[in-house]
Amino acid sequence: TITAAIASSPLIENLERNAYDLGVKSSNHNAGDKVAVIAIDDESIENIGRWPWPRSYLAQMIAGLNQGGAKAIGVPIFLSEPQIDAGLKSIRDLNDYYNQNLSQLGENNTVVGELGMKLAEAESNLNTDQQLADSMAAAKNVVLPMQFMLGQMDGRPDTALPNYVTRNKIPDENIHDDIDATSRNMLPPETNLAVPPISLLGESASLVGHLSINPDSDGGVRSEPLLVSYDGAFYPSLSLMLAARSLNLDAKDIKVNLGQSVQLGKINIKTDAFSQMRPFYYGNLEGDNPPFRIDSFYDVVSGKIPVEKYKDKIDLNIDYSMNEENFK
Repeated sequence: TITAAIASSPLIENLERNAYDLGVKSSNHNAGDKVAVIAIDDESIENIGRWPWPRSYLAQMIAGLNQGGAKAIGVPIFLSEPQIDAGLKSIRDLNDYYNQNLSQLGENNTVVGELGMKLAEAESNLNTDQQLADSMAAAKNVVLPMQFMLGQMDGRPDTALPNYVTRNKIPDENIHDDIDATSRNMLPPETNLAVPPISLLGESASLVGHLSINPDSDGGVRSEPLLVSYDGAFYPSLSLMLAARSLNLDAKDIKVNLGQSVQLGKINIKTDAFSQMRPFYYGNLEGDNPPFRIDSFYDVVSGKIPVEKYKDKIDLNIDYSMNEENFK
């Protein structure tokens, strides 16, 4: 009992964290060339405008990457609320009025017909969520994140998750417990709140994965929860689903060995007792270049960087608040 108490003491945990930090800083791994990061950086903000942008820009980027042959596209931005342009409602009201009174306006009048087309075009241009959904549906390889809040669920959720979320959960038959992990409480982190993407975008996504972090007691993030638990089901992380999409796999191809590992297709990923993976440290390359290729969103969307550069790559479009440290 005394030994167990010492092993779980803050002092020992702090020593373990320091040892891990020292270990990863003294080691290095080659990140390879399969991942490309397209950053919403200062140059992009300066040329396009303040964030958040109309989602038509994301639609344009996804369409370009799809045309260039990207293998999988991750958009680590929560899209849990619709983006409604200030003028969209007014245009819709005008369009409704036009259609309701078309017979009185004169259906065969050329000017009236052109007015109808212009109103429809204006509504389409302002409906940026629909543009993004159409672009994602055409690409068929976009992985969206959703937010799960870590914490114990005391009862059952008020509403069921939509189908476009639940189709991404790990099937029960793919969950194995060879070490009696359940009774030993060696399970993925539990969550008590789920905030999915809006249905228009969630339905158009190829896959959906959680984007949650589980920091240590000192606030540092030293592990990636490959799975989280919500209402008795296990949901994979955004990174795991991106890897799955790049291999033409989905949640049905993920197997979980509780407290030991997560298997993606034929790839076996060792985990800690809570299905979390310790990340590698990727140091800078020669010439102080970052380990992952990072290009400016503006350079790509403006055509300065040809989209063919991302053929067969896993592409991440990242939020302006993220920086290079997130990818180490």
